Amino acid sequence: MPDDTLVFAPIYSDGLFRVSAEGGATQRLTSPDRDAGELGHWWPEAIPNSRWIVFTAFRTPVDRSRIGVLDLETLEVRWLIEGGFFARFSSSGHLLYIRGKRLFAVPFDPETALITGAAVAMEDDLRVMQTNGMGLFAVSSRGDLAYVTDSSGNPLRELVWMDRSGGVQSAAKQRQRFMSVALSPDDRQAALTVQGESRDLWTYSFDRGTLSRLTSSDDTETDPKWSPDGRELYYVVDRPPFVLYHIPVRSPDSGQPIWDEPSEVDTTGIAVNPDGRWLAFVRTEAETGNNLFVRSIVGNEQPRPFRAGRADESYPTFSPDGRWLCYQSDETGRPEIYVEAFPGPGERIQISADGGIRPLWCRGSGEIFYRHDDEFRAVETMLDGDRFEFGTAQILFSQTIIDRGVGGQSRSYDVTTDGKRILAMTVPDADLPRRIEFVTSWTSELERLVPGNGR
Repeated sequence: MPDDTLVFAPIYSDGLFRVSAEGGATQRLTSPDRDAGELGHWWPEAIPNSRWIVFTAFRTPVDRSRIGVLDLETLEVRWLIEGGFFARFSSSGHLLYIRGKRLFAVPFDPETALITGAAVAMEDDLRVMQTNGMGLFAVSSRGDLAYVTDSSGNPLRELVWMDRSGGVQSAAKQRQRFMSVALSPDDRQAALTVQGESRDLWTYSFDRGTLSRLTSSDDTETDPKWSPDGRELYYVVDRPPFVLYHIPVRSPDSGQPIWDEPSEVDTTGIAVNPDGRWLAFVRTEAETGNNLFVRSIVGNEQPRPFRAGRADESYPTFSPDGRWLCYQSDETGRPEIYVEAFPGPGERIQISADGGIRPLWCRGSGEIFYRHDDEFRAVETMLDGDRFEFGTAQILFSQTIIDRGVGGQSRSYDVTTDGKRILAMTVPDADLPRRIEFVTSWTSELERLVPGNGR
């Protein structure tokens, strides 16, 4: 900004803030309108040589978002576009934004921050990140356009089995845009998040080779976890905020909130205790970020913090006997893997020594699996009541898999009960994105088709 301040979104579920480029106290600029379904205010961009900030008010699904402009002098917000997101200013006198997979341009006066004409679709098949309201495009000061198409930048994924030495074989005939995986207690099915027009839950039967839809609403429904008896799935729904639901596996589109009272903050990252009575989950709070909470599935007990502080905790996973909880924390400055007595208080032990992410406690073998970059590692554990011991982490193999999901808590892999096979999502090497489209002097064509303002 001209006054040497930065405008930013500190957390995805809050508004915009301003801070001096030299540091210091932050000033709140906007607050999401929860009654209007806004999750957060994202992607701010300053209009050059003006007092205006253009930004996206994110709603789910993403095409319900809207674009506003903030007056930095009065802190008033004016809404410009309903049903659009990821607005960017072009020096040709236009606002560029996305709806669906199309890039639109609309004449825009940077002095008054007013739209002065009708929007026109300029490019189709744009790569869009639906869960964070971002489009993969940019326009240079010279007027050149660079973008990634959805066809080349968002390939279909396949489910694969990997053995402990890294051998890979196909696990399902169908390729989809899989976003998370979870094996059933008997390892005969997988619960999946699939990206379509929205994110929905599906199940895949390894015996029958069938992929079956479980949810079909416009909501974002993601990150399923099985109940210990295999009859239900617990999952996340974006209202906003993100709230926890459950659904019988044999009753499509019958999901209900787990608890009656509404949630005021995002809850994601579910883990189910082996006795089926407790859930651990990640609760995202404005002041402290991601914290671990636990709550009984039955009764009226309120959620209580298990590990809450300034560090970011995530990816909870219970031990096979339910007496320990493993999770990821960045309190040392990088993600590491920890184990702590449940329900606590009790002993807390660091498992990884040089970083680790996405831990998963195997139900049968008792090993803790986790990732270090592309490496899969396993740690043998010994459980004896209140006593916990563990061995040295063993590197199994190195393999690139897909890590992408809502709220950063999606499970990108799961392990069979015996610990011998890993189910994960991959993109065949031949299908990996490698292409960026580049159009020189693109704004010349833009000005011809959509005469702009304020150059």
